[in-house]
Amino acid sequence: QQLSQGSVAFGISPILAISILPQVIGEFSRKRPEAQIIIEDAQLPVHIPRLREGKLDFVIGVKSEDVSLSEFIVEPLFTTSFGVIARKDHPCAKSTSFNELVNAKWWLTDAHIGFFKQIEEQVPYFKHNKPSIAVRSDSLVCGLPLLMHSDYLGILSTIRVKLSEYEDKLCILPIKEKLPSAHFVLIYPRKIPLTQT
Repeated sequence: QQLSQGSVAFGISPILAISILPQVIGEFSRKRPEAQIIIEDAQLPVHIPRLREGKLDFVIGVKSEDVSLSEFIVEPLFTTSFGVIARKDHPCAKSTSFNELVNAKWWLTDAHIGFFKQIEEQVPYFKHNKPSIAVRSDSLVCGLPLLMHSDYLGILSTIRVKLSEYEDKLCILPIKEKLPSAHFVLIYPRKIPLTQT
């Protein structure tokens, strides 16, 4: 009698929140109409302490070398590429190298830890130049308008540009230097396995 009641709380990365989440929530709600769903939208380093405390049932996010997951069960889901993103008519839209972006304005995700730290450590442009004109925010509510309506550049999943609401507004710069790919994983506590129904 409890199968359709109770609640599920999970953390999810922003790209999944705007791509597959509406379909998944719709299907889950049809099967379990009485269940309460609690969603936290953030980067993996924010979710892990909450998962450890039992405030989240599971997390779907980008695996990062500097976030220890040894105490959890980690199941690989998919891999996606990241790219330099701008509005379609951005002055740098046809740039083919980071060397052409030396004076660019950037909106960057907070890179103290996690996947975006890995990008800034592995891409020589960011490692050596440290862009001086940068807005830092983990919020897509702040970042996407900057990309769509000004001359800021950002690093985002290429999935985002392919979504119907962005494909006519944003483009992926044809930068020849490759950015690290993101490996999305499902993470949950070893002691409390996921319900199999």
